[in-house]
Amino acid sequence: MSLDIVPDEDDPYPDLKALDSFGALLAHVRVSAGFKHSKTSAQAWVDNDFRKPD
Repeated sequence: MSLDIVPDEDDPYPDLKALDSFGALLAHVRVSAGFKHSKTSAQAWVDNDFRKPD
């Protein structure tokens, strides 16, 4: 799982991605600026079938 900041001149945003062991993309969502990346939030995202976190 990775959390990256997408540098956009008008509206930069955090981008959350999940990859499998081969590097293939499993899920990709734009998250809110207040999203906290942690082991707990990562597990909750997986358990929720990669739906966009609140």
